[in-house]
Amino acid sequence: MNSCEDISSTEMTFAELKAQTSGSPLVLEMVSLTKTIQLLEAKKNSFLRSKRSAIFDIENQENLKQKAQKMVNQLKVDIQIGLLPLKGDKFTFTSDSSQVFTKFSSACDHITNQLSNTVASIALGFHKEKDFKIGTFAGFNLDISAKGNIIQLAISTDGKRKYHFNIDTKANIGRSILSTVNNFIEKMSNHLEHYENRLSDAIDRLEHAHNIANSDFVDGNLLIDSKQRMILLKTEISELGGAEEIKSDLDDAEIFDIAA
Repeated sequence: MNSCEDISSTEMTFAELKAQTSGSPLVLEMVSLTKTIQLLEAKKNSFLRSKRSAIFDIENQENLKQKAQKMVNQLKVDIQIGLLPLKGDKFTFTSDSSQVFTKFSSACDHITNQLSNTVASIALGFHKEKDFKIGTFAGFNLDISAKGNIIQLAISTDGKRKYHFNIDTKANIGRSILSTVNNFIEKMSNHLEHYENRLSDAIDRLEHAHNIANSDFVDGNLLIDSKQRMILLKTEISELGGAEEIKSDLDDAEIFDIAA
């Protein structure tokens, strides 16, 4: 320990020095107890602020938890429905007119032909407003909306939940649509992991907030005991002879201690 630390550890406040020179151990105890109460009150106020913040955070984290849980549940259902590969022996695309295609190229050509007039009109600057039901692929219903010069693909499972994608009209439109669906399926596991992490984080934060909100101030009894001792000290001092002189010393000590 260096000399600076030696000095700082042995320094007395003006209040403590004043108390010692007063010749009254009660005054010195009063000064020490005043400092203790001030520190405990500061800790209590900090604890109460944390508790209020935790109570507010409970509602916030509960909302985040519910939203994340909803997305996890939805994605799990969609993943179970849409696991058919884009290519291979299991490939199946069913058009809106109930035609079944088992080859990727044939399905792409069918969709491209279905949308050819709309795509050509957009290319020429004649923007059409039209909706198409494309069919079913990998367990998803595919719908197209032509709005202005944009063609948008909607992928849905039950009519209540839709995922929207803008489709490039300059590429092979049928291939773009089916490839978009396949990419969407491949990335669904990443989305699921993302929302599962958010759900886990919300649960952990919610538990932490509940723990703080339901906790008690650990130094509460010490604060009560200190205040009760302060009352007794004041009573003892008031009963001593020369109480006015001691009170004057005490008032100075408390004022300077608070200022410090």
